[in-house]
Amino acid sequence: MDRQAFQIILNYLSDGVILMDEQRSIYYLNQKAKDLTGWHIGGLVPYCSYCRIREVQPGEQRCILALDNPLPLFQAHMPTYEGVDESLEMSSSRIEIEDESYIILTVRDPKWNMEKEKNKIKRLLVHDTLRVQEETQKRLTQELHDHIGQSVYSVFLGLQGLKGATINDRYQKHLQLLDHTLQQTMEDIKRLSKQLRPVIIDQLGIKQALQDSVKDWEYIYKIAIALHIEDIAMIDKEKELHIYRIIQEAVRNAVKHGQATAIDISFKVEADTLYFKIEDNGKGFNVLASKKNGFGLYHMIERMEMIGGKIDWESNIEEGTKVIGSIKLKEK
Repeated sequence: MDRQAFQIILNYLSDGVILMDEQRSIYYLNQKAKDLTGWHIGGLVPYCSYCRIREVQPGEQRCILALDNPLPLFQAHMPTYEGVDESLEMSSSRIEIEDESYIILTVRDPKWNMEKEKNKIKRLLVHDTLRVQEETQKRLTQELHDHIGQSVYSVFLGLQGLKGATINDRYQKHLQLLDHTLQQTMEDIKRLSKQLRPVIIDQLGIKQALQDSVKDWEYIYKIAIALHIEDIAMIDKEKELHIYRIIQEAVRNAVKHGQATAIDISFKVEADTLYFKIEDNGKGFNVLASKKNGFGLYHMIERMEMIGGKIDWESNIEEGTKVIGSIKLKEK
């Protein structure tokens, strides 16, 4: 690789890189260093606000980053272009070139680092929130099944016993109505439990869970859904659950926001990657605006990042939507 190629690489760095000699003369700056400081080759690197006023022992370098054991990271104000002092984070290291000693000075905007840390913390909070949400929904599903569902079923059995009793026609009609209402309630509890947490995904995997859920979605949303899925090997349960949630959200969005009447869900495996696509015939949307403002899309992106996958949308107004995702399968 030649010198020009190295310069191109250095210019793509998000940190400023400066090469100076012991007298602080600048031999090289990458583009980020020029943008942050306005310094130029042949000029001198000025002293920071701290080094300008600190007490220096005889024979000691004034610049603390030029000492034999410099601080790994230091923040101070530096004179930059037009004489303005800018707060910069700095670090340095020594390098020997043809028996000459040089200093590589790295500078960065601390505000950029703070924003990066904020985004990192925000992402961790979102990931933790999604995990807690899944645990909460799992407990609620158990409660629905073990207590409410069982209680309703007990009442249903009691009504079945009354059907054989001698009751006049008026009350017999009431019993039939109650019987129908309780059956519908048990079906609703069953569907709600699956929406909260598809237990079948833990037992039989994503293929069976989606086949089961598609029937519910068609019934609930009054929509036609085609599912194309083969057996998927070597994918762990956490990945399956997140993919299921993404498809669940995509179907809900297609119906609620896109007013779709038909949805096609397909899976395919190529080499070590699983690809999935959810395509609808809805009215479409502005993808860029929704990514910035939509919590649903944001959480879908976060779920894919949690399991090392990628997701994107293709959509135009009045032309429907495609949701396309990919995830590496578990190592053999």
